[in-house]
Amino acid sequence: MLRKKISLLIVLLAPLGLSSIELWKDYLDYKDEQPLPKIADEVVYGDGTAQITSNINEYENIIANKPIQGSIFVTHDAKDTVDVSSFRLGSEPLKALFVQTSRMSPSSSIVVTIYSFQLEGRPIGSYTLPSITVKVAGKEIRALPLVIEVSQ
Repeated sequence: MLRKKISLLIVLLAPLGLSSIELWKDYLDYKDEQPLPKIADEVVYGDGTAQITSNINEYENIIANKPIQGSIFVTHDAKDTVDVSSFRLGSEPLKALFVQTSRMSPSSSIVVTIYSFQLEGRPIGSYTLPSITVKVAGKEIRALPLVIEVSQ
């Protein structure tokens, strides 16, 4: 069936200056490249994969010595449990409060669970906060470290 389609394509393209022999040669010599990497695993989450991202509330200035508000987004399969007691900022426990869970789409089992957190205020300066980690379905996942600028 595929060869019939290729033959028809060759007949249609021949007037464009490509000879049938060249087209057949290209078709027969074609070998699949390496398969695409399985980036879909990061989207499917069916194998227990989960992702975590965190941010400091961007619409607020971070003022010296005032509490710092942030959010955590955990993307995971709905059947997998987020262990709320396992949230950590670096090696220290982090109190994360549940905000909501939303499905990616009505037909998907993937959800985003949102948590809020608060850190103690810091003096003026730039800081790199350690990674936030949490266990989802018994596996620890890690967000990227956060860089913040504390001003007056």
